[in-house]
Amino acid sequence: MIKTKSAQDIPLDAKPLLLAAAHTTTTTTTTTTTTTAAAAAAAAALPPAPETEYHYYHHHHQTQKPSLPQLMLYDLPLRKEIVGHRGLGANSANISPKHQENTIESFHAAHVLGAVWVECDVQTLNCGTHVLYHDEFATTKEGTLMRLKDATHHDLSLTRLEDALLNSAPSINFNLEIKYHGKSDDEVARMATQIAEAVHALAPKRRICFSCFHPAACIALVEHMHTNESKHGILFLTEAGSLDGDTYNYHDSLHEAMRFASNNGIHGVVSHASAVLASPEPGVHAHSLGLALYTFGKHNNDVRLAVTQYCTMGVTALIVDDVATVARSFEQLSY
Repeated sequence: MIKTKSAQDIPLDAKPLLLAAAHTTTTTTTTTTTTTAAAAAAAAALPPAPETEYHYYHHHHQTQKPSLPQLMLYDLPLRKEIVGHRGLGANSANISPKHQENTIESFHAAHVLGAVWVECDVQTLNCGTHVLYHDEFATTKEGTLMRLKDATHHDLSLTRLEDALLNSAPSINFNLEIKYHGKSDDEVARMATQIAEAVHALAPKRRICFSCFHPAACIALVEHMHTNESKHGILFLTEAGSLDGDTYNYHDSLHEAMRFASNNGIHGVVSHASAVLASPEPGVHAHSLGLALYTFGKHNNDVRLAVTQYCTMGVTALIVDDVATVARSFEQLSY
């Protein structure tokens, strides 16, 4: 477990991590060999995994871990690319009251203010329609609450994934977080595959990555990527111990989340920012394992903490609600 401490205890003048290799392109066999050796050393340095049943969450398509330069081949947020949370921010964050979260209007507003990517929530209705919505329940057209997994598109007025991909500006890139309220492991894997197939058919040229808290979804997405030779990035989400009662130890430990991602061909980890702010080590481990590292959470709306993560802790990009403020601060950075 990573020890947590107050965000105020994080020094702004912490020594920057020596991660230049994360931003260059590997051109020689020697560099690739060195990267692989570094990944192996980093994996060995991680603390032993607790005795836990992992069920079928093992994947063997990829016997050699990717290097950071190789990640440039996939659709993933790059350095200094702001990711707008649910567009211009979650409505609960009171950052963007004029725009409903997970809507095309919110995506465009975030993009205008500096978000190169937008993160949005995707789940599948009972009729098979993929919609952009975060919660398990939604208000129907008749004013009653209904679980999305039991609803059809006739019941709800929500943005469809198809409409968002086809009607958003081509320069908007999407981080699609797959939500799985009340679904079994097999249902989650099947839904993730169906969403990936829809994206592959609807927007083959748009930069899109997928993320999910559920291991089965991420592994299903890896399978789809290899089968279809897709370049869509895949990211594993973790609360990194910030919540009690997590189902998987991957969610309780950032190191375990990185181990899982590295062992299963996943391109990166999206962690709650509190775990990264508590120690610079996660950035070192992630990059040494060939993983991109992203963060989410209210800490990312604090410019001081956002810049600290980016400049000194090895975080590639941040998911933020206050797009305008963070984007302005990043524009002033020289690297």
